[in-house]
Amino acid sequence: MVISAEYDKIVPPERGLEVAEALNSRYELLKDAGHMMMVEKPKEIEDLIKDFIG
Repeated sequence: MVISAEYDKIVPPERGLEVAEALNSRYELLKDAGHMMMVEKPKEIEDLIKDFIG
């Protein structure tokens, strides 16, 4: 799984999507978050990971 942040200026969402497609992997985009998405949206990240690993 690749998780990108909508406002990430260091690794833009388009790059995350490219990586996910290259890996044939799930892609998730966090709205209203930047490069520090783990600090900005910890609950959303946790939920995505829990859902991914089942």
